[in-house]
Amino acid sequence: MSTRMNPGRQLILGIFIVSALGLLGYYTLFLKEFSLFSEQAQISVTFDEARGLRAGDAVLVAGVRWGRVAEVEYDSTAELDRRITVVATLTNPVEFREGGSFQIKDSTLLGGRVLSIDPGPPGATVLPMDHPYRGAVVTSPLDAMGELISENSEAFSLTLNSLSEIVGDANEGRGVIGSLLKDDDLATDLKDTVDHVESITRTIRAGEGTLGRLLVADELYQSISRSATDLEVSLANVRKTTDGVEAGEGALGALLKDQELEEQLRSIVASVNKVTGELEAGRGTLGKLITNEEVFDNVRKISEDLAAVTEKVRSGEGTLGRIVMKEDLFVEVEQAIGLITRTLEEYREAAPVTTMTSVLFSAF
Repeated sequence: MSTRMNPGRQLILGIFIVSALGLLGYYTLFLKEFSLFSEQAQISVTFDEARGLRAGDAVLVAGVRWGRVAEVEYDSTAELDRRITVVATLTNPVEFREGGSFQIKDSTLLGGRVLSIDPGPPGATVLPMDHPYRGAVVTSPLDAMGELISENSEAFSLTLNSLSEIVGDANEGRGVIGSLLKDDDLATDLKDTVDHVESITRTIRAGEGTLGRLLVADELYQSISRSATDLEVSLANVRKTTDGVEAGEGALGALLKDQELEEQLRSIVASVNKVTGELEAGRGTLGKLITNEEVFDNVRKISEDLAAVTEKVRSGEGTLGRIVMKEDLFVEVEQAIGLITRTLEEYREAAPVTTMTSVLFSAF
């Protein structure tokens, strides 16, 4: 005898199976952190406000989805910075350390909130799950912009008014921008300028002109390359010279490194300083010439007397002036010198005869 199940029981069993499958599908599709068998943990964090966070929002640990917000509770009797308590369910236990943080952030720019957890640096002291954790709310960029505009509303108003005036002036053709927009002559000039620039660039690209040759001519490039090489060699020689000077080589190196020569230079400089000091003090002949007014006056008088004498000589006054400037006296002197010269020559020629006569007559 076969037994048949009651239709009512079949209906109840079918509803149970469908409900179970639906519940399992819901948790599988929408609650990825749900697990029937894995170990779950809960943590409580207090905030001053929730900023729209609600149960079911995601929990991120170091940026990884790690659970969901289970509850968001408001306590009117608690302190302002602890009036919101958020209970989060984690899919797996997490070690929280000193230095970690809990923040309520925007999940996207379009809305939505998440509880973001930084568990803290490795090596720090581990905190228990029931520790009184304190969190903070991160202001979204849109909220921050709104607060900025609200706090500086007057400045933004002035800026908008200024922009409005600028646009109005531009529409009416005032100012540089207005001229650019409204002045046909200026537009024509700008077009001509653009055409000229285009013509110049074509000339340069064709290798014409100085700049074009600089950009196109290979010989010029080679010349510049050789110049650069020569400059590099010169710099290397300069570096070599400076290294030699630093090492004490050569005359300049000796000047910089030779202690004995340095002492001699110091001695010379000291002597020069001493001499200049003596001159400045008016000691010595040169010092008196430089600083003594009386000596200077005497030298000036002597100079004036010499100038007067030379002036008289140039005027032909006096014996020296007549000798220097009078031509007839010069001729007479020249004739006298010629006569003396001839007399001396005749005397030299007659000297042997005179000597012979003296010898002959001296015997008697």
